[in-house]
Amino acid sequence: DPAACSDARSRRPDEAEPFLRRALQGTDDSLTHYNLAVVLAARGQLDQAIAEYRHAVERDPSALDARNNLATTLARRGQTAMAAQELSRILELDPDNALARTNLEIIRSLKR
Repeated sequence: DPAACSDARSRRPDEAEPFLRRALQGTDDSLTHYNLAVVLAARGQLDQAIAEYRHAVERDPSALDARNNLATTLARRGQTAMAAQELSRILELDPDNALARTNLEIIRSLKR
């Protein structure tokens, strides 16, 4: 339910996480996984956030925000090759995506 997810993201992270986990018991949709990942990333739980972003992308491969956040979270964990793959996939789906292009340039500069 998009409204419920929006409501959850407006809560404090410590309140939103259990709310979103309960929501996932009733639905297994991309948006709920994405919102849970955002909350987990904000709390510094990067490995769990990566897992939730992956769930979101698996359920909706065209979820470019989820894919971009997955890439930036992977980069924060030092997994730059995997991050670059995700950003390249965004650019395959949306060649004009300026955010993905910028993030990919940043990641490539880190590898030099």
